[in-house]
Amino acid sequence: MNILKAIIQAALFATAKQFDISLPRTSRWLATDLPRTAYDYSKAVGDGDRNAILMAVINWVARNLPDAPVRLQRMLPDGSVEVVPAHPFLDIVNQPNPYWDGITQWWATVLSLYLDGNAYWLKRRSTTGRLVETYVIPHWYFTPKSGENSPNLIDYYEYRPKYSVIQVPRADVVHFRLGIDPDNIRLGLSPIKSLLREIFTDDEAANYTASILRNMGTPGLILSPAGDAWTLEGEEAEAAKLGLMEKFTGDKRGEPLIMRAPTKLESFGWNPKDMNLRELRKIPEERITAVTGIPAIVVGLGAGLDRSTFANMAEAREMAYENAIVPLQRLLAATLTGQLLGEFEEDVARFVVDFDLSKVRVLQEDENQKANRFREGLLAGGVTVAEYRAILGLPIDDSQRIYLRPLSLIETPASYPVKAGLRLAGQKGESKVSQRDQRLMAQLRRDALRLERAFAVSLEKAFHALGDLAASAFPLVRAGAGGGQQVGVRASLRGANGGKQDSQDEMVIQTMLGDMGLDVWITTNLSPAWEGHYLSVAKATFEGIESILALGLNLTDDVQREIIRTGGRRVGMVDIEGQARQSLFTALSEGRALGEGPPALARRIRDQVAAGRFETPAKRAMVIARTETKYAQNVSSLQAYRGSRAVTGLRAFDNQTGFGDAECEARNQQIYTFDEADQETASEHPNGTLSWAPVVREVE
Repeated sequence: MNILKAIIQAALFATAKQFDISLPRTSRWLATDLPRTAYDYSKAVGDGDRNAILMAVINWVARNLPDAPVRLQRMLPDGSVEVVPAHPFLDIVNQPNPYWDGITQWWATVLSLYLDGNAYWLKRRSTTGRLVETYVIPHWYFTPKSGENSPNLIDYYEYRPKYSVIQVPRADVVHFRLGIDPDNIRLGLSPIKSLLREIFTDDEAANYTASILRNMGTPGLILSPAGDAWTLEGEEAEAAKLGLMEKFTGDKRGEPLIMRAPTKLESFGWNPKDMNLRELRKIPEERITAVTGIPAIVVGLGAGLDRSTFANMAEAREMAYENAIVPLQRLLAATLTGQLLGEFEEDVARFVVDFDLSKVRVLQEDENQKANRFREGLLAGGVTVAEYRAILGLPIDDSQRIYLRPLSLIETPASYPVKAGLRLAGQKGESKVSQRDQRLMAQLRRDALRLERAFAVSLEKAFHALGDLAASAFPLVRAGAGGGQQVGVRASLRGANGGKQDSQDEMVIQTMLGDMGLDVWITTNLSPAWEGHYLSVAKATFEGIESILALGLNLTDDVQREIIRTGGRRVGMVDIEGQARQSLFTALSEGRALGEGPPALARRIRDQVAAGRFETPAKRAMVIARTETKYAQNVSSLQAYRGSRAVTGLRAFDNQTGFGDAECEARNQQIYTFDEADQETASEHPNGTLSWAPVVREVE
């Protein structure tokens, strides 16, 4: 029988008698040499997994450890790292075998680590030797061993079911350790080895309380005659004892007692109030949680709840993660790297295994505090914009490697090349353009160019689809030609005089427009594209402005919805139906003049409707994309500046390329209020170049 298969069968299913796993657990981690005592606490405590305090701690760690999933990163030649989203190593960690998932396996692993200081995963391989599954095996079945006269610390693991001993090769076991046991350096050291007396104390206190409640709710009683009224000896004394126990223990506690002679009933020993068991039981709670690094308040123990508030609960949870879970995760990651990743990668030094703490909600406050610290450093001039964006996980480029100075939030980089082609103010009494504004305008132009190109591509596809829709609606090319409608179309193609011809064309066009279903097409195709583009422009604009000015901008949900609604309203300004109607009139008249047949006329209709009033669909798409992108960018800029208390006005930048009209040139670098800026933005002409920069309040 295959060795690994035999172990799995024995440890998991106990299907073979020779692999009976119901044997009592060995307690090799438990020592009897505690200081100043000869009592064998290890025998009384056992593994410790029946103690409520200890299991509360272990279960808390086991529940919360999977919050940070295992992450695999690859080191690149330039020293940076990239996340590996999918890998066989991650697959086997997250789904180790068909019988349980990764979270369950981690739970059992944590239990063994705390109880024993050691946890073991057994590797199962295919017939070709490839690793296909792992199983967590209870710690009491494994013992690391080395061969006789072997120079190795560990050669194999001895698996000991009740009736057999199986040697498992070291390569087929993942051995997690908590440090090193000085008594046996092959093993880890349980953190609760020094807590035997505390665990024993808590167990005894629990047993004592249960015994009192089981025995009348009082510690012990003495039943004796009052004076010389009577005597009670031998069998009569034993019968009285049993009768008393029957009447006043269990479900009969509290029943009345009637005696036939004067009798004294006295309490013997301490009662719970005298012993103050509540305070007594806090000592084990405090010691156990101190050794494990988890505050008592976190696991709901009385030693911590007496002084708990919502505020210090959050701090305690954070402390528990930092003191217990994060160090444990580092240890687990190191073991996974050394003993599991090598099954899939030859050069494990090129990879980093860790737990992704960004998924742990309780630690996210630290990330926010870190971002706030960097923002303070940014505004104080000690951190570059690029460093600040890197902390936020935002993309960076060389233009952002600058510092901000507190004086009016103006940048003073050590060396920054001035963008060529940006016309500096200075004529007509204007103030010079700051480098901040230069960089802002350059960033807005780069964003607009990138976004308008993408939007133009999608619009061109949409307009070609609209042309195909019009061609398919042309009656003479639809299936089933013939009938009155087709006759009307043929008559229109042959030509007629004056108003009769226009009437026939109008009939054909009206029919085609109805068949095209423009309202539905706009709602299902064009409007979502417009709204999505406006939202993309808003996000890029807020991000670009924040990268240059660091005003603490926030693109809220309300602002996003307003910008999306603006994009939806702008679709109507394109007048799709009006342009389609005119294109159909033009196509019919031109096709009639050239004597084109139905196929050629259908192609002409497709091309004319796709191009609209422009020469080509591509030009139509580019003009609309450029106009709408600029308008969306200006609307988003004004919304962004409104969200900052530091902005007191707006400076217009227009005609920056030198090819604008006199009105645009006169508007360049003038100062406007927000209301005036809204009006200027609304009246901007197609292919406009207007942009807005903030006028920032001086810092005193």
